[in-house]
Amino acid sequence: MIYDQQRPRADTAVQALACLEELALETGLDDVSMRDVARRLGISLAALQYHYATKAALLDAFVAHAIAEYRARLAAIAAANVNAPRYGVAIRFMVSETRRIGESGVLAMIQARAFHDPAAKRATQSFMMAYLSTLSDMIAAEFPGLSPEETNRAATLVCSLLEGLASTLDASRARGVDEAQVVEATIHIASVIPELVGSSDASFRRFV
Repeated sequence: MIYDQQRPRADTAVQALACLEELALETGLDDVSMRDVARRLGISLAALQYHYATKAALLDAFVAHAIAEYRARLAAIAAANVNAPRYGVAIRFMVSETRRIGESGVLAMIQARAFHDPAAKRATQSFMMAYLSTLSDMIAAEFPGLSPEETNRAATLVCSLLEGLASTLDASRARGVDEAQVVEATIHIASVIPELVGSSDASFRRFV
């Protein structure tokens, strides 16, 4: 949790992001106002607007903070697995995060707003661009034989696979599908996509 009333007020900009998250999880993002965030943080609206002039700016900052934390955790995974296949370990983490965000995260709420809210659409695009960039960097490091075009294609395919996982699992539960098997199969497929993209086998290249 980012928010802590005992921390110095110098952290107000960061704590406001945690207040936004708390309120969104309690009432839904649509019903959260700048005044609500300021009240939860214990400051005036004007003090909050010193850091974020509008709710759109607050959403942008929330996404930017989420991206920074996501990259930091992936960097920690890479550092802890120097002598292991880091890409596979990272994919497992990304699958768990995708499920968590899809089931109860504020980022999922922002994505849902993207259809009717230009600010949410911009914030979602920023997150997805960072997501694709992170995937591309990981794939390029682990599969140096891929061309830049192949690397980008592999990252796009992996992203498409992972982003649909949370909603697909939700529907599959009602049909009695073994959730653990689906998750493990998704991790495996995502792990081999770069190899398929770089394969010289024409039967693979037709599809990837």
